[in-house]
Amino acid sequence: MSFWKKLFGAKESPIETPVGAPQAERTRKAVNQQKGARPIQIDPQAITHAFIALTLGDLKHSAAAESALVDLNRHCQPKIWNQKFRTKFMTFAVNSDSGGFPDVGLVVAALEQNGLAYPSSIVANTLVISFDGGKTQSHIFAGFAFRDAEPRFILPYSGGCVAK
Repeated sequence: MSFWKKLFGAKESPIETPVGAPQAERTRKAVNQQKGARPIQIDPQAITHAFIALTLGDLKHSAAAESALVDLNRHCQPKIWNQKFRTKFMTFAVNSDSGGFPDVGLVVAALEQNGLAYPSSIVANTLVISFDGGKTQSHIFAGFAFRDAEPRFILPYSGGCVAK
């Protein structure tokens, strides 16, 4: 069953990442935050990575995505991104899943290869955006990762994350 079917079929399901850590350390709870649900409180100082994940088919847009990284995150989660904090910024491309978005397991693995330590949670806003003036549409994740005792992969609604 694909991640999207598991995610949208149920509010929470485990996500396993393809890394060499023990099974207990590789599992993150998938959270599909429903519109109107209580906002998720996040300490901005715990944010370690901000990212845009593209698919390999959209790799040609990586420079445009990199320059839009902060603006896209601010657009999706303004109550987090109006705070001051330091983080590592990155843009990367991975294979797509059957729905055309970046493969979740590969996104997690890419973040871990770039220093994301366990335990941590990942907030990934799903966007369909054009980086070339409307000629093509890209399916991306714009998001961030933060230290968290309860590791999750969160698909929030716009504005669904707030600062503690």
